[in-house]
Amino acid sequence: MYNRRIWQDSVRDPERTYKQTQNADGTVTMVPAGKEIQKGTNQSQTNFNAMEDGIQDVNIAMAIIFQHYLLKEDEFGNRIGTLEEDSTVETGEITLTNSSKYPFNNSIKTISLAKVRDTTNYYVEVELKSYSGGLPGDIEVSAKALNGFKVEFNGSAKSVVLKYQVKGGILS
Repeated sequence: MYNRRIWQDSVRDPERTYKQTQNADGTVTMVPAGKEIQKGTNQSQTNFNAMEDGIQDVNIAMAIIFQHYLLKEDEFGNRIGTLEEDSTVETGEITLTNSSKYPFNNSIKTISLAKVRDTTNYYVEVELKSYSGGLPGDIEVSAKALNGFKVEFNGSAKSVVLKYQVKGGILS
């Protein structure tokens, strides 16, 4: 069973003030100054791995529950076929171009989906393949519709090549 941890922020008065110490090697050490009002939760491997373990446990439990549900169905074979058909991942590659001078950018493009979704509750995973003529900045997916979505970058690059995967949105 997952043991929930209540995370605490580190609170000092005055906040965002630091004491600077010159080190012998020429570097500087910054230490929070002021009075500690509340000690923050340690952001350690132990604490983060506890979260990862809890997330993994939920995913395993959901897979078991889903399998149990499917086994209880009278039309097991038909449901599996339908789920496989409906959960097909759609992939593609697109080149976005920007002809505007930074900080302006006109790289937005619409991507049409081969399979129209039942909901806009689908996930678009984007992978940066290459870029040229500057830095790509952030990649943004927006305006999701049943038959497509928009994608753009906000950096100074002139060209960005993206690989995308669309998952979900079939079962409402």
